[in-house]
Amino acid sequence: MQKVTHKKTASLAVFLRLGIVCLCTCYNHFYMFTLEQIREAHTKIKHGGDFPAYVQFFKSIGVRTNTLRVVNGVSEYTGDNGYRIQSEAKYEPIAVNDTVNARQFAVDLKNHQMGGSDFKTFIAQAAASGVHHWTTDTTDMTVTYVDTQGNPIRVEHIPSP
Repeated sequence: MQKVTHKKTASLAVFLRLGIVCLCTCYNHFYMFTLEQIREAHTKIKHGGDFPAYVQFFKSIGVRTNTLRVVNGVSEYTGDNGYRIQSEAKYEPIAVNDTVNARQFAVDLKNHQMGGSDFKTFIAQAAASGVHHWTTDTTDMTVTYVDTQGNPIRVEHIPSP
């Protein structure tokens, strides 16, 4: 190995050595998923029945949680070691009802899961029923739907695809 004498080059050499060591040690424990991977997965969802396979894909690329805000479609994705990325707004802001209608939401959710509605329709129904956001947890394999006050409305177990 050639001796490095310039300070910037020496720092770069150390950084690269550390980077390589980090990649080797962290490979199986830390995934740096991208919004591009997530966008690609979105194109494969035709209806709510595709959701379990979609979540399995998230899990495979290292997404631990995904929180979607109903008001504008912004999603936050978290992974190991504090890794976090956020999407842009997917649509113009919509109003979320402050009054929860859990019974109607359960009906709309079941219909969506069976392929009876598209995502845009489901978002409008969720907002009307008082769903502020939902969080998908790929470790527990659950989706928790939450109201504007931060209270869980419904927790769903995600079945295997």
